[in-house]
Amino acid sequence: MTRAMKARNPDNTVETVVLQCINDLGGKASSKEIYQAITDYVLLSENDLRASFGKRPQYHNELRGYFSILTRKHKLDRLKKGEFRLTQEGLLSLDPLNRPLPKCADLDDLITSPGRVATTISRILRDPFMVRELKKKYKHRCQLCGTGLELPNRFLYCEAHHIRPLGKPHDGHDEESNLLIVCPNHHVLLDYGAMKLSQTKFRFSNHDIAIKNIEYHNRWIYKGV
Repeated sequence: MTRAMKARNPDNTVETVVLQCINDLGGKASSKEIYQAITDYVLLSENDLRASFGKRPQYHNELRGYFSILTRKHKLDRLKKGEFRLTQEGLLSLDPLNRPLPKCADLDDLITSPGRVATTISRILRDPFMVRELKKKYKHRCQLCGTGLELPNRFLYCEAHHIRPLGKPHDGHDEESNLLIVCPNHHVLLDYGAMKLSQTKFRFSNHDIAIKNIEYHNRWIYKGV
């Protein structure tokens, strides 16, 4: 990591960025995917990125050091070679309040009673590359309000929303026509059915969004306020 990046990014900030990138990738990712996500996350010119990642391979070595630190802090689990998973402790460090929320259309109901049960897990596969490309297309700004959240460490943050949620009972698809790039505020409003969707509300729209997905959101997700 270059001296300039070190000056802008205290250790705890870099740790947060690593955790956030893994969270954006679905909570589990290979080191290669994490490096790419961080590359897209950092607001640097192409030349600076080439210098950091091409001519300065120690950048990768320093990030490996952060993986080790976060593993010791129980914020990451090291899985098979080169793969890491966000732990509950890691999630809490991203959202320390951990407040209970109303029912969300994009999340399964959680079992809150104590005890253990044997389960078979079926995980929805998402395409992190497609999401990264869409975020870059909109310059990491919300399609609904144009907001781009610049963090103190000069990272720009936005989120990808599936208009028709993935998984049961909605069975939405992980494809561009079902995705919106949004700020966290609009993501929450959409997930909890507090906002109706219309193409006339899009401030930016540079990819094809299926009308049927918008209609599904308005019929089955939107609850009114």
